[in-house]
Amino acid sequence: MPDLTATTDLLKLFGDPTRARLLHLVGAEELTVAEITRVTGLAQSRVSTHLGKLHGAGLVRLRRAGSTTFASLDRSGMPAEARPLWELVSASADDALVAADRLAVQRVLAEAARVLRAGGTLVGVALRRHEHVDTADRYDHRQLGFEPAALAGLAKRAGLEVDACAVTSRERRAPHFEVITLHARRAEPGATPRTTPRKTRTRR
Repeated sequence: MPDLTATTDLLKLFGDPTRARLLHLVGAEELTVAEITRVTGLAQSRVSTHLGKLHGAGLVRLRRAGSTTFASLDRSGMPAEARPLWELVSASADDALVAADRLAVQRVLAEAARVLRAGGTLVGVALRRHEHVDTADRYDHRQLGFEPAALAGLAKRAGLEVDACAVTSRERRAPHFEVITLHARRAEPGATPRTTPRKTRTRR
């Protein structure tokens, strides 16, 4: 059981609104420091400082790939005494600032949903999650790809009906990038939503 000083330090850590905000963001998905900076509008040095404190307390996992640092909630390594506090903080997901951060992450798909006419189709392609930072920097990619389920989730939260979202091709040669194809549409008024995306064949 932690002593009084450790408990007070933990309460101070969770009691900071900026750190709680960052925990919400990285609790939803792994993000780079640059992505967190763009979403929140905070200075990169401030983001890095807060993430460092959260990492030191065992709340956030930091992963480096080249010059890029990724942050995610360390659910498995989080100290037992911190879990009740995280549950309390995570229950504040309807906070206006946290909601604004989620909207910023989904902005592109939301705009696509807005401009589509009813019944209109959105077709998008993205790389599956990878670790090739140099390639991402070369093409000015904002992040290292997506997992199909995460991309489909973003589209659904933007108000689109997802018909298919899956890996459709894979490079024959190294580094064997995999391409995800997303087919989504803006539903016709009164149409019955599709409950599960249809399967898509992978081409190699």
